[in-house]
Amino acid sequence: VPPLVIARPAELAEPSMSGAYRFYLGSTHAHSGYSGDHAKTVATKFNNGAADYARHAPAEVFAKARANGLDFYCLTDHSSPEQNEFYKNGFTDEHWAATKRQAADATTPAFAPIVGYEFSRNVDPDHGGLGHMNVLNAPDWYSAYAPGHTFAWLYDRLGGTRRAAVGSGGGDPVIVAQFNHPQMPGGAAVKNFNNYKGRTKATNDVVRLAEVWNSTDRMGYVPTVRKIWALGWKVAPTAGTDLHGPVGMENRRIRTGVLAEALTPDAVVRALHARRAYATLEPKLHLEFTLNGSTMGTALPARPPGDLTAKVFANDPAGAVITRVDLYGGKYEANGGGTQVLAAVPVPPGKRTVEATLPGGYDFYYAAVFKEGVDTARAFTAPVWMDDD
Repeated sequence: VPPLVIARPAELAEPSMSGAYRFYLGSTHAHSGYSGDHAKTVATKFNNGAADYARHAPAEVFAKARANGLDFYCLTDHSSPEQNEFYKNGFTDEHWAATKRQAADATTPAFAPIVGYEFSRNVDPDHGGLGHMNVLNAPDWYSAYAPGHTFAWLYDRLGGTRRAAVGSGGGDPVIVAQFNHPQMPGGAAVKNFNNYKGRTKATNDVVRLAEVWNSTDRMGYVPTVRKIWALGWKVAPTAGTDLHGPVGMENRRIRTGVLAEALTPDAVVRALHARRAYATLEPKLHLEFTLNGSTMGTALPARPPGDLTAKVFANDPAGAVITRVDLYGGKYEANGGGTQVLAAVPVPPGKRTVEATLPGGYDFYYAAVFKEGVDTARAFTAPVWMDDD
């Protein structure tokens, strides 16, 4: 078990570069005992073969997340009651309502629980693609196994109704969807969301996130997320514990960081929708990237002329020593694809902000940070995109 993360208290509340936001770290993907696969594990190990949906209920999971220092925690139970005998009783309208009640009860000024569901397509009778997608903060849940419930159907349902639009005026909630543990475009049996087809400005109004880390610190999803960006999706990188129940939470150090106005469920969801987010293997890391003053996650309406000024703020109140920031430029497939390092900027001791001049001509830009003694990146920011289509 890794040692407890001890942070410097005075730095935990430090503001973003603009002063408008604070840094909060949590998980955008996790499960309770209401997920059928967890019920199967409980039945096999603890309950003489019978499902027990009361074990590891959302309240227990939220309490464990709060005790382990996560600022927010998204519970996203599998919403496929048709999948097998355990799932059929493991996600119902009653469980959906109970999760929302327990999330409300767990909300404090220091902890923001968020409710969602995982739309998990593991079979594909209608050729609509395979994959698992989280849907956060939705008023209703949908099964991925109901006839016709493909990803195209889900995009239309969530984005076409305009429920995802911030400030729509109708009082609808802000909905945020996420590609979970995505796989590269390829064969028909791959969980790659039908090769990531169907991206439009309307679909990107709701699909705003993609996991670059899931469960562990393996780097296998990094090229996949870069490919998703090259395909035109404007999604922020995230990290989800994907735990089923509370067991082992103390060992999962990966986090999704957000720049939010406050630590409330609504403020965190709005930060995720704005893509003011980053994925990190350091559970207390504060990270921000701006390009010509635009915050990470922004899709610019027009390309700025000439060279661009990138700024990165990186500080770990838990003590990780940040030594380098790499700044990347990427291109859409229509423009040749590919991502390359445009600048590798050393971070001098005691510095938290670095700056670099980057050439124009790329479709999106983002940053990664490295720490002392480790060769691979410890965090990735959301890009800034050069168009808003």
